[in-house]
Amino acid sequence: MPSSGVALTLAVTKEEVGTRTLAEANNCVPNMLQVLNAAREAGLRVFYALHHRYRPGDYESWKYIAPIQKAAWIQKSFEYGTWGGEIRPGFEPKPSDIVATDCS
Repeated sequence: MPSSGVALTLAVTKEEVGTRTLAEANNCVPNMLQVLNAAREAGLRVFYALHHRYRPGDYESWKYIAPIQKAAWIQKSFEYGTWGGEIRPGFEPKPSDIVATDCS
């Protein structure tokens, strides 16, 4: 690994690229994969910052809920097992990558 401090952080999901149709029409996924592979080939450190993925029961017991969290609850944002809720094949972290885990 280089000591330059340069890194690539992946934190892109369906909500950030728009709808699946839009993402596919713009070749978003193949382009992101090309950037990821180029970063790895260049020896850059890769960081994964995963969003909290919705599961039933996530917010029901919360006493205080921010508007963005309420929207995520209603929309089931990043729901487990859905497009945008899981790491796509080909984007899986390598052993040398850093993965920020969900702390909620």
